[in-house]
Amino acid sequence: MKKYITIFAILALILPLGLVWAEDNDSKVRSRELLKEPEKILRETVREKVDKVQEEVRDGLRETKNEVRDEIESRREKLADQDNRRHNLLVNIKNKFSRMILRSQAAVARLDNILARLTTRTETLEADGHEVSEIFELIREAGANLDLVRADLREIKATIENLDNLENQKEVLAGLKEKIRLVAQNLRALRSDLREILNQIKAVVGDDNSDADRDDN
Repeated sequence: MKKYITIFAILALILPLGLVWAEDNDSKVRSRELLKEPEKILRETVREKVDKVQEEVRDGLRETKNEVRDEIESRREKLADQDNRRHNLLVNIKNKFSRMILRSQAAVARLDNILARLTTRTETLEADGHEVSEIFELIREAGANLDLVRADLREIKATIENLDNLENQKEVLAGLKEKIRLVAQNLRALRSDLREILNQIKAVVGDDNSDADRDDN
């Protein structure tokens, strides 16, 4: 009996201690959990902020990419428009120079035909015994000048046809404009030379008529 009483006494002493220890252990666990809670909240907050920043970065990159693409497309359209305007301008310039060349070539052909007839007339006078050496000299000079004009026109035409492949188009066009001006000036000089040849022929024919009138008297 005493044995059982002793056991119950010991259990009565141990049980409250166990309950106290269990409560203390639960308290420690709760404390640890409470300590971990701010860390968990902090991690979640940091993760949310990081996710938000990453999303903003992705949105910014997408927006920047779209802006860059739009800018590239805009520049491509501007370049295409500039190329079209440049092409149309070159076409107009080439057509303008081509018309000038055609007019100059037609003038050269007319002057060459006139020179051929004046040459034939001079040869006839020479066959008739007239002194026409000075006239032949003028004819040779006119023919040489006509050849120079033809060469200039061929050079201008070749340059115009190759204008699209040239890099310094502005300088080339300025040079062509000056050459066309010189061609027109040389053509005017040639017309004057041919008139002088004609006057020389008329003078020889006039002298011949004067001699015939004197013989009649």
